[in-house]
Amino acid sequence: MPTSWRRVAGSIYSLGVPARANALWSPARPTDVDEDPVELGVSLLANLEHEELSLADAMDRIETITTDPALAREILDTAELRGVIEREDGLIRPKRGTYVRFERDVVRREGEFTCKRCGTALRTGYFIRFEAGEHGPFGSSCIRTVTGRE
Repeated sequence: MPTSWRRVAGSIYSLGVPARANALWSPARPTDVDEDPVELGVSLLANLEHEELSLADAMDRIETITTDPALAREILDTAELRGVIEREDGLIRPKRGTYVRFERDVVRREGEFTCKRCGTALRTGYFIRFEAGEHGPFGSSCIRTVTGRE
């Protein structure tokens, strides 16, 4: 089993512990052990650039964080309880006017990655920085889809 790695100030360091078997592992990709998937999901929904989104499209974004139906529902329920989204008739409406700013919130890294949305092998990965943690990697097209730019 490979060793987990973490990038610190542009250098890659081994943590000396086995990587999680179910993680998309890459030596240049930081582990997301400390990141709460519910908080990441709520942050992602809070920063969508859509006035409204179908539940299916919202689930497409949430599935970049988890494919567990119970956890996906918890993300939606938590976002609604916190006033981040409204749900009605199969539509999701983000209530905050915030969005991901590429210059500030998206980090580009070179390495060997697998896109969390489409599964494509990548040499350049894009990661979204939220207060709840970092989310990615994504390819150049998927980062725009996940953030609502396309």
